[in-house]
Amino acid sequence: MRNIFSLSGLLRMALILSVWLTAFPEAHAQTPDWQSLIRPVGAGGYEVTATTTDAAGNLIIVGNFYQPIMLGTTTLTSYGMDDAFVAKWSPASRSFLWAHQIGGLYTDQAYEVVAAGGNVYVAGEFASGDAKAGSITLINRHCCNPTSGVFVAKLTDAGTSATFAWAESISGLGFRTVDLFKGLAVNGSSVYLAGSFSTEAMYKNTSIPGGHVLVKLLDNGTTTSFGWLERIGTNGASNNTINETSVDMVANGSSVYFTGWFQGTGQFGNTTLTSAGGADGYIAKLIDSGGAGGFVWAQSFGGASSEFPFAMALQGTDVYVTGTFINSARFGNTTLTSAGNKDLFVAKLNDAGTTASYQWAQRAGGSENDVSRAIAVRGIDVYVAGSFAGTAAFDTNTLTSVNSNEIFVAKLQDGSATGTFQWAQQAGGPSSDDVATNVSLSVDGTLYVGGIARAPAIFGALSLTQVGPAYMHGFLATLATGTTLSTPSAARLELGLYPNPAHTTVQLPAATAATKLTLLDNLGRTVRQGNGNTLSVLGVAPGLYILQAATPGQALRTARLVVE
Repeated sequence: MRNIFSLSGLLRMALILSVWLTAFPEAHAQTPDWQSLIRPVGAGGYEVTATTTDAAGNLIIVGNFYQPIMLGTTTLTSYGMDDAFVAKWSPASRSFLWAHQIGGLYTDQAYEVVAAGGNVYVAGEFASGDAKAGSITLINRHCCNPTSGVFVAKLTDAGTSATFAWAESISGLGFRTVDLFKGLAVNGSSVYLAGSFSTEAMYKNTSIPGGHVLVKLLDNGTTTSFGWLERIGTNGASNNTINETSVDMVANGSSVYFTGWFQGTGQFGNTTLTSAGGADGYIAKLIDSGGAGGFVWAQSFGGASSEFPFAMALQGTDVYVTGTFINSARFGNTTLTSAGNKDLFVAKLNDAGTTASYQWAQRAGGSENDVSRAIAVRGIDVYVAGSFAGTAAFDTNTLTSVNSNEIFVAKLQDGSATGTFQWAQQAGGPSSDDVATNVSLSVDGTLYVGGIARAPAIFGALSLTQVGPAYMHGFLATLATGTTLSTPSAARLELGLYPNPAHTTVQLPAATAATKLTLLDNLGRTVRQGNGNTLSVLGVAPGLYILQAATPGQALRTARLVVE
């Protein structure tokens, strides 16, 4: 879900994006092909660090850039070195609807994004003394490189435009501090941030202790206020027993789940974890009672060497985590053994309320370094992405890189007691810097994959080519998985409807008076229901939806519907 590269060393050049998107056909029976690629055609470079989809199936993208970039009709120009950007991509119109930047004179980067309730939340770090988020100024109490502060911002999404509602900074009080938060989750008016401060930091008039912490802020509409703070690990800024640089978070109701790694011992409320050797990974659950947060459980995983989780996903009471391990790692009763140096892992843990247990763990890789950095889950389908080198085996599927690191995307099927790889796809070129850092699923089964690659890089029949002297580019590519939100099985019964795109109503010629129509958004929520062969879409936000038609005595039929 996030990138490890900075653009500061890239050449100072202009960037123009050219969008080439094709129709999304049915996926192949086995491995799906790359379907589309957003690629630069001018000189320059940028990176995609995180993506998410909103309820209407639009893609929200954050990343970093240097000098001018063009996102649709919007041109952004960095204020100094790297700036962060946040943009909205519409798969319905196949265009960028809006784009904004956050930045100042030094290196400012976005790492996480969440779309919730018509709002977009972005978190990252900024080394500039002050950084602009629209008309709002973020203040870093001690700038500049290598000193950095943390920012979190909220944009109100109006569909084809967006404005910053608020932007807040949390920064250390000492020189040469590095404040790094890469965990962001939102639930209603609760905004959760997880990460680390080198020294004592300040949020408005609230002191934040140094070390590794989970912070809750309250979104009051156009302002924020402090909620509560929970320390991760032991007391004291100098005791780095928990490494939160790769923390990922998800929130479900009052439950907040997060992952990271620790060395030695780590304290999570009344639970003490002890590493088996080197760095061990952990998954922890915290309950937000409103005025305070309290740890419920924490589970570790690891072995004699080191394990690093990079991303997690939540579905119901199941928590999925992915990352990399060295030599061997134990997940409950399952022990994974690497085929060489670093192998990637995918594990499933079930939350039973006050306790949790690992359901299964799976590995993939070869004799070189293989790392998974992103995960997305829908039904029994689990998608992971990252980088591999040499020859890597994903159960019976084998990928071979051209030279060094290449991009991989793979699908597992969650069989409750085990996870089994179904297919694996690759992309990249002769460089060693190609990596996928984020994946997101849309309502129609399109899998978006983002990251960074050095040109020339091949995505099946598509290519990311070198333009001018610049050679490092962010990418956003798609795979058609063939499984929509409403059809968890491979079989897909298409529903005939028109017009599509629809503006006011949609007609279903084959429907009867007894047919029940249900329109679902990207989160699987019911947007509109009706009966018969006509459904009104007046007032439905533009985007991608799934229309279900249930006729008594017939199989459920579905179709993708574009509302404009």
